[in-house]
Formats: sequence, C-alpha cells, structure tokens
Amino acid sequence: MLIETFFISKAMVSDSKKENNYWFRPKRYGYGLRPISWQGWLASLFLTALIILSAYLNNFFDQEPSSADVWRYLLSVTILIIIFMRLAVPKTKGRMKWNWGEIEEEEENND
Repeated sequence: MLIETFFISKAMVSDSKKENNYWFRPKRYGYGLRPISWQGWLASLFLTALIILSAYLNNFFDQEPSSADVWRYLLSVTILIIIFMRLAVPKTKGRMKWNWGEIEEEEENND
C-alpha cells in the first residue's frame, strides 16, 4: 500500500512538472501560438528582436531598399520563423491546428 502510494504521488508530481513545462498554447481563433510562461514571452521577444535586426542588416529601414535586400530579408524571416516553430511546437500545450474558439472544451473532454 505504501509503495503504491509512493509511485502514484511520484507520477502526479511528474505530471504537474510536465504541465508547467509548456511555454505556449494554441491561439483560440486561427492558427498560431501565444506565450503562457515567461520562457514563451522571452522566446517571442527574442524572435522579434532577431526579425528587427534582420531588417536593419538588410537595409530595410532605408528610403528605398533594393529588391535583393527585400528578398534577403524575406528569406531570413522565413528561416527564423521555421526555426522558432521547430523549437516552440514541442513546448506547446495542445496541438497546432486551426481553432474556432473551442480550446477549453476540447481539453476538458480529454481529461
């Protein structure tokens, strides 16, 4: 009895730690993520800073950037977003899909 209680309580603790390990959650409407922890906010802020830095390095803030600068900027933003999503999806509570506002109802049915 004591051993069973130990393993059950250990499983409950590991489940709560796993649940607190999420950084993002799917948006309520549409497709995308929103941060739910300080790590998620920090990752989002870091992505935003990298996108702004990429715009600066590709002369995007000039009066008229060349078409090569624009294409380099678009390529770098695409690569940054792909890397961000590859890192963020495993840290997302829920599945990445198009949502119509039923996130809580789906989670309650799964519990």
